Amino acid sequence: VPPNNNSVPVGVVNNEAPQIMDLVGTQQAIQSGALSLDAALLRISALALRLVQADGAGVWLFEGDAFTYRAGAGTASADATLQSLILSKLLEGKSTLPPKIADSQNGGAFGVTPKSLFAAPIFQGEGIAGALAVFSETPDHFSEQGETSIRLLTGLLSLALEKNANENFKDTINVERGLVFKAI
Repeated sequence: VPPNNNSVPVGVVNNEAPQIMDLVGTQQAIQSGALSLDAALLRISALALRLVQADGAGVWLFEGDAFTYRAGAGTASADATLQSLILSKLLEGKSTLPPKIADSQNGGAFGVTPKSLFAAPIFQGEGIAGALAVFSETPDHFSEQGETSIRLLTGLLSLALEKNANENFKDTINVERGLVFKAI
């Protein structure tokens, strides 16, 4: 492939352009409130799958004392083995997890597992809200650039969670305000 003016192979730029446009469009849709939380999770899972050419990509979130599969693309599912592997990956990073979740992981043997797995934490404030994970049946499938792309997508997931929390807070205030006016 002949180089362009920036000495970057044209094929690389052309292959990445749709994903970059999708990434920018997703960010704009989240910021404007055009995507619900569930739609954002699904869209980002699909984008992660395409960016790193994984077999599966999914989003798991902490909900109370549970670690729940919320969205995925490709072969991602709510599989308990996969969920345990992702939690173990988060624990390896020595990140702060909800205490009951961290205590429940014993590092025991797992069933059938993907040959490559990369899980990046999704932060909400100082804590971890969940993980974006990609996996493949190809050993050593994920490059450093791919892992960086997944970490970038966790920033979008954090934005979507923050936006959702703000909307829920506004809804709560509006309901409480309505109750106060009814009482008056």
